[in-house]
This record gives sequence, structure tokens and C-alpha cells, in this order.
Amino acid sequence: MVNMDQIAGLAKQVKGSILQTVGKATGNRPMQIRGMADKATGKVQKACGDMKAVIKRRCDLVGLRRHVSNAFAKALVKMTSPWSPAASPRTTSM
Repeated sequence: MVNMDQIAGLAKQVKGSILQTVGKATGNRPMQIRGMADKATGKVQKACGDMKAVIKRRCDLVGLRRHVSNAFAKALVKMTSPWSPAASPRTTSM
């Protein structure tokens, strides 16, 4: 099953590829860089969507689907994302 994060992520990847190609063809370096950034953003968003789909599938297997809300799945994705502050080691300042 496909969710909106997967679709939006793929759309951003396509948009980024187009911007990157047009920027490269026209010699517009800022456009090329923006395209690369959009592509990377799309990959991350699609990966989060993939993780949400896996979580929902696993919950379906054990019969917990009705208890797992979209907010819970998003929280799990945020906790396990390498870019999440929750996933990074905590440092204490003195």
C-alpha cells in the first residue's frame, strides 16, 4: 500500500531531477544545487513513507492496525530517523 509520503517523496525527486538537469544544461549552478537538494529531500521523505508502510504492515500482521494511528507511526519514524534530534546522542553543556 502506498501512502502520501511515498508519493510526495517521489514527486520531489522528479522535480529535483528536472531542476538539476535544466540547471546543468543552462549553466545555472544555483538551480542545479536546488535540484540536488530537492532530490535528497524527496529521498528522505520517501524513506519515511516506506518506514510508515512497513510499520503499518507489521501491525496488520499481529492485529494491531486499529490501535496504531498515523501520529504514532510518524512518531516512530521521527525517533528512528538519523536526522532526528531524538536519534542523535545527547550532549550536555556545562
